[in-house]
Amino acid sequence: MVRTALWIIICLFYPTILMAQDDEDRVLSLRTERREIILYGIDSQVLDVIESLKEEADLSLVGDIQALYKTSENAKVKVAVLEYFREIEAPDAFEDALQLVETYQDHESAIVVAALRYLSFEPPVELKDLLIPLLREENTAILRETLKTLGEVGDSETATKLLTYLDDDEFPSEIKPEIILALGDIGSFEAVDRLQEILEDEREDPMWRRYACASLGKINDPTALPVIQRVLFDSDAILRSYAVGALRYFDDPAVESSLVDALRDSFWRVRVSAAQGLGHRKAQGGVPILVFKAKKDPEMNVRVAAVKALGEIGTQDALEALRELYSAELSPHVLRVTSLEILVSQDIDASIEAFVTVISRHWENKNAKILERTAYVMSVTESGKLEQFYSRFLDSGDMTLIIYGIRGVERNRLKTLQDKIESFSREGNHRSIRRAALSALETM
Repeated sequence: MVRTALWIIICLFYPTILMAQDDEDRVLSLRTERREIILYGIDSQVLDVIESLKEEADLSLVGDIQALYKTSENAKVKVAVLEYFREIEAPDAFEDALQLVETYQDHESAIVVAALRYLSFEPPVELKDLLIPLLREENTAILRETLKTLGEVGDSETATKLLTYLDDDEFPSEIKPEIILALGDIGSFEAVDRLQEILEDEREDPMWRRYACASLGKINDPTALPVIQRVLFDSDAILRSYAVGALRYFDDPAVESSLVDALRDSFWRVRVSAAQGLGHRKAQGGVPILVFKAKKDPEMNVRVAAVKALGEIGTQDALEALRELYSAELSPHVLRVTSLEILVSQDIDASIEAFVTVISRHWENKNAKILERTAYVMSVTESGKLEQFYSRFLDSGDMTLIIYGIRGVERNRLKTLQDKIESFSREGNHRSIRRAALSALETM
């Protein structure tokens, strides 16, 4: 009787035990779980996974995502896949995207737009001929994206066609400013005279004048420089900002001093354009005023632009200023993070001490925003020089920092820390930590 009762209990509860064990076994890896969602999940789950993979620049499931694109009937999923491939600059879906553009009338406009954006990062030679028919498309979203893409792939022949459309009364007037921008992106010398006419005509639509100014800068015809310089004193403050932005493309020695002067303009967008111009030109003479603007300008957009410009210039005095901004507790968070991202990508060796200082200062407060962001930025950086920080994150006892440490080890395949990663893959650790550790071990 006792045996019978025991057998009944075993029969009742053994499946539950197996299911619990099976559930435990399914904490195999984050990658496995994501792959299962891509294969079997509902669309909202799939979209979340693709967004995570995009943010992490994770290439481990490219084949599964490409297969998903071919089989999914959901427009949002297809758009997300194309945006993912564009973000990671993977040509895996080029053929599918080209076919979609060729048969654009059979597809939703959002998918066509996503395909055009995707193809534009490394345009295949056959793309240009596929785009010309789309210039008669009535859907404005597709038409705008077509013009942007033609700016990437167009040539002299394309520019001639676009100039014709610019003066075509049947072409949608609200889209014509996009033609002006495309002419600049193409670098069309054929368009210089027409664009100068637009810029110099004070009765012309303000948007046309601004875009003409921007395009003349990109075309970089020396004959346009005096026209652009005159606009620097225009009453339209936004047009002035476009003129300052256009100056960056010209080699004339006077341009740098004009950009420095523009950093004193009362309109913040002009100052942003000036900072961007000095960065674009790698103007070492602009470092002192950019350091001042990064620390003291009353407009945060200008301060961020100055920080980025200092990173582009990349001299030791510029980078030292960024180390000071990153290390200073009173610096706004956005400036500290922007400085950090530049230092990690350009000057790790000279910045190790600053990293150690900031991390140590906040180590007892694991919730500090700058500590968490430092760990995140390091986790997505490919550099074995950050090993000491990954090791410290793994020993932190904080789940977020541990996961960032695991991801950093995985990205850099640091075998010296493999034993620590294995310890996190075992039972007793939080499920999220185990999944990250198992994914790292798969990679390593």
